[in-house]
Amino acid sequence: MSVSYSGCEGHGEKVNLAPGFEEPVMQSQQVFRALLEAISHPGCVISLEHGPKVSGLSPAASATALALMDFETSLWCDLTAGTPAFRWLGFHCGSPVTSVTKEACIALVSRPEAMPRLDAFNLGSERQPHTSTTLILEVSRLSAGAGAGFTGPGIEKRGRLDVKGLPHGFWRHRKSLEGLFPMGVDLFLTCNETVAAIPRTTIWDEERCMLL
Repeated sequence: MSVSYSGCEGHGEKVNLAPGFEEPVMQSQQVFRALLEAISHPGCVISLEHGPKVSGLSPAASATALALMDFETSLWCDLTAGTPAFRWLGFHCGSPVTSVTKEACIALVSRPEAMPRLDAFNLGSERQPHTSTTLILEVSRLSAGAGAGFTGPGIEKRGRLDVKGLPHGFWRHRKSLEGLFPMGVDLFLTCNETVAAIPRTTIWDEERCMLL
């Protein structure tokens, strides 16, 4: 199934786009509840059903975008304008795109290896921490029970998460933001049909972070 989208980028051409959710209201609610479960239990890898198959995005990333984004959420992304994924986001989510990282409510990063530093995004403020950027990061591997250790609210004793596809020094930099709490950024890591959340409340193992 495809959607014929006319008027894209003002040229009036016909563009075939992948569909969104088959049952938008029900499936969007289901994915949103799954994302709430993920952020309530940091590092827990959760399967996301109903993710549309979009060239350039994993099903988990497309489902997360549909659940979190709308015409009121400004978007920064590293997708090239005109690509199927970029046009799909514009058609189904309607989020205004910004080239300024600090202005983004949502940042979707398909190539984290080349992403800006986390503090390039909006960290919120002490009085309004909720205005910070939420990041959706596409990673190449995501599994619980191994890798870097972490503690914090929603984590029983200690968690571990093995992530591949992030830039060198990513967790070390993420660790440096912990002292700014309640400011910071919340992360959704997506891989294939799975997602894990790392909210700003999560405390990473400092010794392990020095290696990552």
